[in-house]
Amino acid sequence: MHHFGNLDPELIYILDLVQYSLGRRIIHIRLADEPSHENTVLQSNPYKGAILGEFGSSLQVSPDVKTSDGQQFGIDPHNIWFTLDEVLYMKKNVNHQKK
Repeated sequence: MHHFGNLDPELIYILDLVQYSLGRRIIHIRLADEPSHENTVLQSNPYKGAILGEFGSSLQVSPDVKTSDGQQFGIDPHNIWFTLDEVLYMKKNVNHQKK
């Protein structure tokens, strides 16, 4: 599991949103000058480590961190990524079940 708070705040990173052939999703953090993961399906724009530290321990969507094509995405505590639509769906259903 990656700990976004442990990134060097001044270095530039890219988040590779990786999806394996069986569907498993992970976040691969790399320095901007490193090659992308072989199973990357989307990637973030380059960001300083200080910006990526916004991701916390719950399913969050950062308004500042987007994919290279402008999409927002969420990351859960296990560093599994979700599209914005998936995050909204899960939050709606979890809130609905609590009522």
